[in-house]
Amino acid sequence: FRVPLMRLVLSAAVASAALLAPRSPAASPSPAAPDPVVERMTKDLFYLAGEECQGRGIETQGILKAGDYIADSFKAAGLTPGAKGNSYFQPFTVSGSARLGSPNTLTFARPDNRAVDLRYGTDFAPTAMGKAGKVTAGVVFAGYGIRADKPKYNDYAGLDVKGKWVVVLRRSPRADADPAPFGNTPYESLQAKVQTAALQGAAGVIVVNDAGKAKDGDALMEFDYVPQQLATFPVIHATRAAVDKLLAAQGQTLADLEQTIDAGLKPRSVELKGWTGTGEVTIARVPIPCRNVVAVAEGSGPLADETVVVGAHYDHLGLGEPGSTLGAKGKGLVHYGADDNGSGTTGLLEIARHVGAMKGRVGRRVVFVAFSGEERGLFGSQHYCKEPPFPLDKTVFMLNLDMIGRMAKVDDEDGLPPLAAVLG
Repeated sequence: FRVPLMRLVLSAAVASAALLAPRSPAASPSPAAPDPVVERMTKDLFYLAGEECQGRGIETQGILKAGDYIADSFKAAGLTPGAKGNSYFQPFTVSGSARLGSPNTLTFARPDNRAVDLRYGTDFAPTAMGKAGKVTAGVVFAGYGIRADKPKYNDYAGLDVKGKWVVVLRRSPRADADPAPFGNTPYESLQAKVQTAALQGAAGVIVVNDAGKAKDGDALMEFDYVPQQLATFPVIHATRAAVDKLLAAQGQTLADLEQTIDAGLKPRSVELKGWTGTGEVTIARVPIPCRNVVAVAEGSGPLADETVVVGAHYDHLGLGEPGSTLGAKGKGLVHYGADDNGSGTTGLLEIARHVGAMKGRVGRRVVFVAFSGEERGLFGSQHYCKEPPFPLDKTVFMLNLDMIGRMAKVDDEDGLPPLAAVLG
């Protein structure tokens, strides 16, 4: 079973790449006898990446058809159901696209208790990165909201942000320099800033454009600029002028603090003593039902209680779901996903057919999983790990097939023997 399985993997990748490769205009040689593997994989790929499956987005009906097709293919291959209840389907839900409701308010109380009311849509706007809710808390300015080891920099050093609103600048110090100190690092992403604040115990995050972002106008980002929910508290985008109203009481401006940080690459975080902020954000998210497709080929012999997982995500971007590089222009257009990841799913099905045909196979159990929810954040694989149909401590290896339809030379001869040995 060892070497044949690896050959199956490589054959599936080669066949997928061949299916997706552009046709040469050169004259074709005399047609050879049809290759049954290529015929099967062509059928699989053309269905999964066809109109009927609607790009396999988790918000489409097409992904249900794709899931049924995969389950039927597993069954036809002789594999048994691998999920609970003797089912091929492992259901779970993901948070759907966020929809902004009302009210959405943000008010600050000065140390003398006078209110500073900010205008929704002009001074601030909620973002889909946060959760709905109402928060009243103290306020701190945490620079760029970065904690980094290389280069060594920590906006949170000596700053108590637990249970407070944390105001952070976008991007990073000297972001427009060449080279930029934090260039090609994850620290300046909005995701990193929000998640870092959460780890420090923040009650809410207020993001503000840095000077570079605001040089052509201090525009507020669209509500779903980052569509994923990243925190269990509200995340708000405010203008520089709005934040300056808070800093003025400290005798400072955002520009001054930013310039000082950039000049010395030293944090200038500060608690805005006496200030409290009350923000209310209204966001609705409808759970989206999803399902992994799980099948199993049991092994026999001394390793039969150990598991090898072969997986591929079968979801894609549907009719322009979050993650489409076309943005708003992609709405309503089928994103076929032939390579991402029709190719990997097609390879998964072909390997399943060959393994299913190995009657009386001696070796480890092989579990085949077509994951859903990958494009939204690896949710299908996360759910499999949270509720594994087979013990994870007995799972010795996983092979993931993702976008295997690329024509590229791979030097893998040295890696084949040890990999084959793991599969058993």
